[in-house]
Amino acid sequence: MERNNQIDFFRGFLLILITINHFVSETNIIIRLTRESIGWVEGASGFVYLSGFTVGLVYTNKFIKKGGNEIRSAAIKRSWLIYKFHIGVFFVTLLAVLTLGFVRAHWAPYYGTMLANPIAASILALFFLYQPQNMDILPMYAVFLLFVPWIIVHLQKHPKGYFVVLLISSIVYLIGTFELLLINHYRYSWSRWVDPGYFNMLSWQIIFVVGIILGNLAYKKKLGDLLDKPYIVWAALVVAVSLFLIKNLVALHLIEITDYDINFWSAKKYLRPLRLINVAAVFILIRWLMVKKPTWFQYKPVAYLGKNSLEVFAFHIILVLLFSSFNAHLTSLSAYRVFGSYYFYPLETLLTCTVVAALYLAPTLWNITTRYYQAVKTMASKQMNKLIQPRHTEV
Repeated sequence: MERNNQIDFFRGFLLILITINHFVSETNIIIRLTRESIGWVEGASGFVYLSGFTVGLVYTNKFIKKGGNEIRSAAIKRSWLIYKFHIGVFFVTLLAVLTLGFVRAHWAPYYGTMLANPIAASILALFFLYQPQNMDILPMYAVFLLFVPWIIVHLQKHPKGYFVVLLISSIVYLIGTFELLLINHYRYSWSRWVDPGYFNMLSWQIIFVVGIILGNLAYKKKLGDLLDKPYIVWAALVVAVSLFLIKNLVALHLIEITDYDINFWSAKKYLRPLRLINVAAVFILIRWLMVKKPTWFQYKPVAYLGKNSLEVFAFHIILVLLFSSFNAHLTSLSAYRVFGSYYFYPLETLLTCTVVAALYLAPTLWNITTRYYQAVKTMASKQMNKLIQPRHTEV
């Protein structure tokens, strides 16, 4: 099954957006262009959806060609790899926070548990009970992947598989988005160290699951029958434009809607309905554009990042960890006010471009690390074989 360059392009593009959003200052004018500039839609939702869509394509292909055991093995293996990346990033972060003064000074408010109790933080991180800032996406993927075999089997084997999967996902979404199930872990003494992460897994799984369903339909060449109808595209356009206007008019205080209403229904943490609808509308429009202009969105350098998304995403966390501590100094040296509270920071922008360019090192560094690990593993295996070989003595 050939890779889809358009999907890789968008994954790479979203990785760039996510890196910028995690790196630049909140008052940098760049953030106005990269964070929710077209409504209540951000890079994280697109990244989760595309990951689900890719899983739907790839695992449907695996199931048809090799069966259920193959996709179960593949899902567990991939989940384990993501888990290792998460733990690796966590311990690199822990080491940096404990040993590098400039890193500790900048990140202390965000990684307080690491500083206060590194052992507890490490143990909790192993079980996804401690997911501090920028370290809560990989655990979601590791968990979501474990349910992929069941989803693919139901989509392929059961007549009402699509309905059942979507119904269960919707129920779980409602439980998560409206906080119908709250686990009271605060009665335990260790609860003060717990940080389950920013994203509510019960809510965000619906984007991943819908992505799997649409990826499955795309593999069967049935996705166009569902989404290419003119009224679907026009409805998506009306919704996307309407929500874009509402969001910006509210921000400018030109229409009277209380901040509570808007903030509640568009909450990113719980992916509440207003945001979910906005995301769906924008994704339908982008998909329509991808079909109409198949030669667009093929820029290879960006697609290269998307092709190596796991390595790039993990590496971006390390880059943000190490270099964002310089932003305060750079913004104080050079700043030009644009409007309101937003400024153009030339030096910070230059550093941001450097960090984005450094993302391309991730696949190379990972390949070098993998080759080194395999060489060490092979050498150790040979030494072990020598030790356990029976010694022959002459008679």
